[in-house]
Amino acid sequence: RGFQKIFEEHYGWFADELVMMGVPKLFKSLLETLQAAEAHRATQVRVVVPGIQEKLLAQSQRPEQLKEHVTVIGNGADIEHYHPIERAVAVASIGRDAGKTYLGFIGDLDPWQGVEIAIQAMAQIREQVPNAELLVVGAGRQLTDLKATYGDLSYVHFLGAVPYAESNQYINCFDLALLPKQGLSGIGYSPIKLYTYAAAGRTIHASRIRGIEEYGDAQGFITLHKTSDVDDLARQACSLLADPKTCQQRAIAAREYATAHFSWQQVADKITQTMQAYDRQ
Repeated sequence: RGFQKIFEEHYGWFADELVMMGVPKLFKSLLETLQAAEAHRATQVRVVVPGIQEKLLAQSQRPEQLKEHVTVIGNGADIEHYHPIERAVAVASIGRDAGKTYLGFIGDLDPWQGVEIAIQAMAQIREQVPNAELLVVGAGRQLTDLKATYGDLSYVHFLGAVPYAESNQYINCFDLALLPKQGLSGIGYSPIKLYTYAAAGRTIHASRIRGIEEYGDAQGFITLHKTSDVDDLARQACSLLADPKTCQQRAIAAREYATAHFSWQQVADKITQTMQAYDRQ
């Protein structure tokens, strides 16, 4: 169409995602070939995780040529919009009971989000934390099935999609912000949810999976459970909720780390620098 430069973003490995959504596996090879061919046609390619770069190079017939214009630049968060607010204010703003302990998830309900793992863990969690409830904020492909299966549970609340302007209030209700990712471990994640939870100053409990585990105990703001393991998620969640002092320390550390490392401005600067480097060449 006459464009002299095309800067692409590859946000996922689409063959794996579509297979998890039910697309027949016989299309997998075709989808992988098409994604690699698309990358070759671009002037430059931004991928959000190293795993996508690895997949593209593995599918390419000219990997050395492709490698020259593929750059890994992760995601970020709006650290101005997402910020800590007083829990009581947040809970009141969405009409919930401040006397409850809330575990929470916000985002699209897709198979790789692992929300069902969190729901299944709640029965064990409530044995030790009887007032614990789960807030599931968001919509998506799994919402109907999840509500049909678990909608009768009094301690699980499907709140549906909420306006972006109100999302920070919902996240600030979470005493424990959950990120139980599963699948797609071959490429890993650059999870906006993680960065958003951190920016909001939440205590984060997440899967030990590529792209998340790198922010583990060494950074001091996230606790990791075994991927897709209901028992481990529940056990560690109970341990965290029984230690409010540690939760508070991790929440503060999360906000500090997000401010230093997770802003969208930093992401935009890296993309701009990549474009400018190409222009100089």
